[in-house]
Amino acid sequence: MNDRPLAGALDRLRGEWRQRSAGAFSTTLCETCDEASIAASDLIVFPSAQLGKLCENNQLRAVRRSVLASEELNFNDLFSLVRDVEIVYGGCVMALPLGCPCPLLIAEDSSVSAAGVSLIDQPDNRSIALAFLACVAPQAVHRSEATTLWDAESLRPRLTSPPFVRVLRKLTAGSDRQPVARLVWPQRAGAVAPPSQFVATAPGSDEVFNPLAEAWEPTNDRKATLLASSGRLVAVTTSSRNAASAFRLAAWLASSDVTGQLARSTDGIANCRVSRSGVADHWLASDPAVRGGEAFSAALAESLTARRALLTPRLPGAERYLDELGSAIRLAVEGQASPELALAGASAAWEDLSDEIGREAQLAAYLRSVNARDYSPPTK
Repeated sequence: MNDRPLAGALDRLRGEWRQRSAGAFSTTLCETCDEASIAASDLIVFPSAQLGKLCENNQLRAVRRSVLASEELNFNDLFSLVRDVEIVYGGCVMALPLGCPCPLLIAEDSSVSAAGVSLIDQPDNRSIALAFLACVAPQAVHRSEATTLWDAESLRPRLTSPPFVRVLRKLTAGSDRQPVARLVWPQRAGAVAPPSQFVATAPGSDEVFNPLAEAWEPTNDRKATLLASSGRLVAVTTSSRNAASAFRLAAWLASSDVTGQLARSTDGIANCRVSRSGVADHWLASDPAVRGGEAFSAALAESLTARRALLTPRLPGAERYLDELGSAIRLAVEGQASPELALAGASAAWEDLSDEIGREAQLAAYLRSVNARDYSPPTK
């Protein structure tokens, strides 16, 4: 893993695991999870967005049915979007969640809409892209298509389609005003709780774009959650020579009791279980005693039980796609390009990346990543 605070938290669990199982484990920090590091490991902990890359490289074993059925894991206690979407690749459960934050909104009051969300205060272009996708999701995720970001046959980007343009127009129209809201993820170390603010899910929409009819439709499902923009998953490697023991450890680490202990250890983790949805967790305060955490927990629970979701890109090179999108969005928000030109530039950059990496392979990976095509996990 490349998460030092989380590695420290896991190290503190070694004694408890030894008492429970008479077994032992050790953690290794890797700045980049290269092939050699993964091959030398029985279990790996990684950001949720990297699930696709690891699966495409055939480096993970599918989670065994016996593990999913285990009482300790209590699989059905996971929030539905985590259980049925985020840890699934090509129809197979390929990892278990340690915690899966999605972006939440903090605002001055409850009247904020997507137009009032500030993107420019995000720390980097990738974060800008993720915040933009969180705002777009409710208007772009339609039941007729599993492939929201790219065309399912050509891998042509859909960034210039009406929902993306509409949302960016609204965001740029409000960029010259004092920001009234921002999207946040957990920020643990050294964080100071802001003044009391309204906390909610990312903005919703009363309309959604139907890409088949090429028309806007009313919707009662106002929310659509951006998944895999953060989070930590644990999986057993194909190189493991102790797969049975590794799966037992993975199930224990992903259990309610242990994930509850890990929940405040790092920015990449927040509750993903129904049974713990009432436990207060102030994302922007390092002190668990700070009041206001109930609002974050409630908004996260609402987000992870929404009926619609957009997966953060999980195909190979996903970080590069996001960086290109974020760079283009920044130009629009700063007034250096119109929303239409900015999105056209991002679309062209995405096309170039797909050609560079390999369009046919990228298309197949994208379809598997959104569970629109089956994945055949390694059998060893």
